[in-house]
Amino acid sequence: MFTTVKVNVRLVDSQGQGLEGGNMIYCRSSWGDYGNTDVNGNSYREMLPGTYSFRMKYELGQQDKKQDIVDNPEVIFSTVPLTVVCKNEEGDPAAGVRVRYSRSNWGEMGVADVNGNVEKELLPSKYTVRAYLGDGYEDKKIDFTEASTVVFITEAVAETYSLDVRVNPVGAGNVIKSPDLSTYESGTVVTLTQTHVEGYTFDRFESSDGIVLTSNEIVMDANKVVVAYYTLDEIPEELTLTTSVVPVEGGTVEVTPLKGTYSYGDMVTIKASPNAGYTFESYKEYGTDAEIQVQMIDHVNIQAIFKELGASDTIIVTNIDELNQAEVTARNGNVTILVDDGTYILSDQFMIRGNHVTLRSLNGNAENVIIRGNGMTGTVPHVFSVYADHFTLEDVTIGWVRNMVFRFMLN
Repeated sequence: MFTTVKVNVRLVDSQGQGLEGGNMIYCRSSWGDYGNTDVNGNSYREMLPGTYSFRMKYELGQQDKKQDIVDNPEVIFSTVPLTVVCKNEEGDPAAGVRVRYSRSNWGEMGVADVNGNVEKELLPSKYTVRAYLGDGYEDKKIDFTEASTVVFITEAVAETYSLDVRVNPVGAGNVIKSPDLSTYESGTVVTLTQTHVEGYTFDRFESSDGIVLTSNEIVMDANKVVVAYYTLDEIPEELTLTTSVVPVEGGTVEVTPLKGTYSYGDMVTIKASPNAGYTFESYKEYGTDAEIQVQMIDHVNIQAIFKELGASDTIIVTNIDELNQAEVTARNGNVTILVDDGTYILSDQFMIRGNHVTLRSLNGNAENVIIRGNGMTGTVPHVFSVYADHFTLEDVTIGWVRNMVFRFMLN
């Protein structure tokens, strides 16, 4: 009779808490797969008595242990904390420094917090730690056997801020930022240049705290929101507010106060409520908050977009650039592309790849949504290609043009 031993290979952190996802192999004469640790850090296996080598792999680290499972059937591997401290030349914390680590390839440790620290629990091993300092980086090699601290000295990372520019009312004009960046280093001067559409006149720039700006130049010393306000050249005596829902079964829109017409300057509250099986997605041109306030300074059309639970992602397209972006997004899986009224002239190749792809008119009128090409760029015809498991085209007109090719490859 041969009797096996129930072995538990356990992976815990420095506080003794189990870690999921540790991968083991074991060896007596050759290496074999042992399995992965569960949510409690355990992995059980029946093995014949003897002395084995166990190798635990976790994150990018690994550690070996040799143990007689008869003397002790529990093999414990423990991670220990590695702390990276980033300071500037004055000894103050350097927040925002990116830190990576490597044993055989590179992995992320994280970004230094306000105290300049990054911490990660790793299996004891030899590592290279890298801190990105300005345009370069510095490496330090460590033999990591117990809780350790690695210090990097760098110049302070420049603080950066965001600038969000909005137009009120929506569609009355446009504002260009110069330079146009996602974030700005502290002290950067940003120039705002506005244009207005016919029927409106630019009034003022105002910050989100209600302060009217006396210049179109903004000094970036904090995150800022600036609103460009426009006024109607002729103020109508009566203004209308209309609402619509896409899809019609997706939900309802409540208007407070609800009137047939409104006076200039009236404030109206709009609240979207999804029906069962749907969730609120956004208002066209008015953001993603389900409850918004709109000031009646022009005729207003509110369109609420709802999404069926478990349905594909939805992209709302209003111009050719967004349509091209929709092509890229559609390649990731199930996508519904809602195209606003207009004529979209393609250039060169138009390609959608995905699982379930739907191209649909936002407003449900095929005569108002036209997608076509110019025919040919040089010797290359414009090609409208769809590679999908399922493709649906609804209420969209595809304009046939000389030397334009349509290719549909459904799996």
